[in-house]
Amino acid sequence: MLKVTVSKLLEKIRRKIFNQPDNSKERKRAERNKALLGYLSKIEGTKQYEFFDHQKVLNHLMIMDELEESKVKEHQVVLLRTRLCRTVEFIIKHTQNQISEKDTTVLEFGDASGIMLEYFNKTGTSLNIDETSHKMILGKGFDSIHSDIMDLKPELKFDYIFAFQVLEHVSDPIGVLNKLRQAVNKMIFISIPYKGSKTRIKSLGYYPSNSEYTHDEKVKNAYHYHIFEFSPNDFRSIISHAQLIEVAYEECYNFYPKDTRFQFWALKPL
Repeated sequence: MLKVTVSKLLEKIRRKIFNQPDNSKERKRAERNKALLGYLSKIEGTKQYEFFDHQKVLNHLMIMDELEESKVKEHQVVLLRTRLCRTVEFIIKHTQNQISEKDTTVLEFGDASGIMLEYFNKTGTSLNIDETSHKMILGKGFDSIHSDIMDLKPELKFDYIFAFQVLEHVSDPIGVLNKLRQAVNKMIFISIPYKGSKTRIKSLGYYPSNSEYTHDEKVKNAYHYHIFEFSPNDFRSIISHAQLIEVAYEECYNFYPKDTRFQFWALKPL
């Protein structure tokens, strides 16, 4: 079923590319999606490919972005599925698969549905400021803490910490990284957006769809939206202030020229 889906999407995109002029925005987007689907075809049959199937990724996307199923576009599922699979590859590579050992503990910070804890089938804990996500993850049988990261109890320690697509949402990234450093025994895995060589700082309520919100509503829901979008060099300066060492760095979705979308980082305490 999945193989047919990927195959059909690839053929659809090939036709779209053929009909688009060179260097057009539409052609570049189609080329990117073709490359993403090509990646999924290459990993077909792997554990991560089978686990992150279309329906599971669709459900995660709907929770993460608070979307109705009718509002989700096909390419969004492909994009997220690719990112999740590559996240798993990055983690396994830089833990030398030690994360799969029986007694390894994991804290997943700020995830919408606990999808990475599910994948690794870990004795894991979720930490989330969002009450809906907190209750959902509890319902899946994982421990979940409904709290701000800055209120995490100092006695809680974890072998590994995941913080995927979270740090761009926090107003004090150095403070958060310091808190994660205090809670980790081995390594912190982070993904953040890649926006080029210049760090961007977003104003409060920058999404046009939020223009009808009052100031108080924007403040209350600010954690849903980006604040910082770091360049790699600026983020290296940030982690130095948090007394963390870079173990590994990778740029992701670099399948088409100038189409890097995410940064992966593996960090450990000084």
